[in-house]
Amino acid sequence: MPKDPNDAYLATDEPTCSCNKPKHVPEPDHDPQSELQEARDVFWAEQEANDVWEVPIGPFAPWLGTCGEPKTGLESAISHAVRGTPPRVPLILDPSDSHPVDTYYAFRSALVLEAKKIVVDGFQGVRSSENIMEDNRKALINAMKYGQTLYIRMANGATDFLDRYTSPTHFPVDVFDQAAVAEIQTVHTETMIDPATGDKRPGDSLWGTAHPFAAALREEDCEHGMFFARRGFEVVVCSHFTAEDYAEFLGTALPLDKLQPVLALLG
Repeated sequence: MPKDPNDAYLATDEPTCSCNKPKHVPEPDHDPQSELQEARDVFWAEQEANDVWEVPIGPFAPWLGTCGEPKTGLESAISHAVRGTPPRVPLILDPSDSHPVDTYYAFRSALVLEAKKIVVDGFQGVRSSENIMEDNRKALINAMKYGQTLYIRMANGATDFLDRYTSPTHFPVDVFDQAAVAEIQTVHTETMIDPATGDKRPGDSLWGTAHPFAAALREEDCEHGMFFARRGFEVVVCSHFTAEDYAEFLGTALPLDKLQPVLALLG
């Protein structure tokens, strides 16, 4: 007797629709976030072993940041420099013709101190030494007051901030000391956050304290006899010199032992 052609179909136990196939279940030990964190740790361990860090600065390196933290290579490098052991003010080396770091800060909440212009103005008699130092002082005070980045743009110059263009009462050399900057960020703000408990309390006024930045304050900079910095204040230095040349040219201009050189990579 010929077999019913439907017998084979009726005898089939497996579903014929591919949509009913079981979905792929990843192995339980596969954790993408853990792998990313491991990659970050390896990357920064390699950088911290070198005198000059080499960091891709754009958003094409998002793995350099984590949730709630900096997302670009530049922001991550700054964050690691200021939180390092010891903490250091970042010195970004931006030697490419397009100078993307300068462009980045041109569109940020930054107060740009044109270091090369200081030398040129002094040489040409455009500003007196007194006026230059007063302008430097105001740049520091306003960056603190309005919570801005004090972006010291060295360009391809070597402005002498070790001696000639710093002073305790106008622009202290401690501007390049991250420990002094961090104290402003954590203590002398309107609201302090206890790192242990997360509790908030009023900060301490900078006016009249022993902090090195306090001597640059004037009474007119204060409100009701008090001065507080806003959150967001930081110090970043940028130079157009290469990783091979910066130490030779800037060694007598900046306290390099207080700075963390970071070479900005475009790709």
